[in-house]
Amino acid sequence: MKKILLIVCILILSGCYENSGYITKSCYKEEKANSLSDKTTYTFRFKEDVIDELSILYDYQDSDVNTIKSIKTSMEAEYKFLNIDHDVLNDESQHYKIKYYMDMNNHEHIDKFKLNISRTELVKNLKQDGFICE
Repeated sequence: MKKILLIVCILILSGCYENSGYITKSCYKEEKANSLSDKTTYTFRFKEDVIDELSILYDYQDSDVNTIKSIKTSMEAEYKFLNIDHDVLNDESQHYKIKYYMDMNNHEHIDKFKLNISRTELVKNLKQDGFICE
């Protein structure tokens, strides 16, 4: 009995109990065109088919530094215009990696990125676009 009480206390203090019922999944797609390699990953947390957190990771690599500069400029304009929270994870001349944190209450974000609050619908749409979902 003491062991069960101790485990429950640890779970509550660690915050694990707070996230009970939530599941995190991801879908990704990799594409190559000439020397450009592009991997996009959608990661979302949901409960009872309702997504409450979603991020999109863009990972670009190219031997042509001008291509990466152009992608970076385009991404900067996009997140500034749409006011998207983001983290630049890699900013090198041949490798640019950025993570967007989507506001699931912002209709501009939902429309622009073809998002859906339903996990079932989002996965269906991503699979139609060639994504592989875990």
